[in-house]
Amino acid sequence: MKIHKIEDKKPKEGKRILGFDCITNSWVVCSIVFGISIKERTELPSGHPDKGSYSFADEDGNNLVPYKFKGEGPSSYFGQNITHWCKLPKKIKKGK
Repeated sequence: MKIHKIEDKKPKEGKRILGFDCITNSWVVCSIVFGISIKERTELPSGHPDKGSYSFADEDGNNLVPYKFKGEGPSSYFGQNITHWCKLPKKIKKGK
């Protein structure tokens, strides 16, 4: 299983992965959701619908990067808290 640093390679949006949560020092099943950065928001023309509204994954407040991670069930993780990721392991075949 190859482990990637988030800063080097991001997973595909919506694909379930194993992500390492540096706050709890544990691996979690999650998927990345991309938002927009503060810089991108300031460059939007006035009147653009995203200029004054914020989405789940936007860089804002406690979320220091323009993406977040949705976990299983109601959990979610700030983008900066998931530092590494890998693909979910394939199903293990049960012995006979």
